[in-house]
Amino acid sequence: ADEVEFVTNKACPFAQRTWICLEEKGVTYKMNEIGLYGAGGKPAWFMKMNPKGLVPVLRHRDTVVVESDDINKYIDETLGSPGSLQSDPKAVAAAKQVINQRVMPAAKSCIHGGSDDKMHAAFAELEALIRGPFITGADFSLADISAVPMFQRMMEDSRRIGLEKSRYPKICAWFEACQARESVAKT
Repeated sequence: ADEVEFVTNKACPFAQRTWICLEEKGVTYKMNEIGLYGAGGKPAWFMKMNPKGLVPVLRHRDTVVVESDDINKYIDETLGSPGSLQSDPKAVAAAKQVINQRVMPAAKSCIHGGSDDKMHAAFAELEALIRGPFITGADFSLADISAVPMFQRMMEDSRRIGLEKSRYPKICAWFEACQARESVAKT
């Protein structure tokens, strides 16, 4: 049996991406949750696995993979149920670029007092990309996995930030479709 260790902190949206991917692919894994802050700091064994000190980290036998997008690609190509979470690789890559390079930075900036114009421009770009019911069409993909943890957090404050169905119907429908997936609900 493949031995898979998932080092995480359940509060981290990047680690949640990998948790969703593991669940989606039906991978058997051991979850090892660590504290990211606090008196003792991060454990030495963890810092050896990832000197940057960031979660998530995936260990599969003798292979250690860091960075959620890299881990998820590894999981998709190496572990779990057959079938790909990137049935349209070009569309997945394009969507992840918008999510990681525009939506996430603009939303984070807005939450910390920056311009909401940039955030809404990024939301409009994502809205235009969504094919439905998922970002790249019929199949749940690595693009959806990259976006859903951040949107779970933003939807808690959706009215204040203007992320409403009347303005972004595709994003809201996409989010509902993602929330209905067992892999998302478990995390």
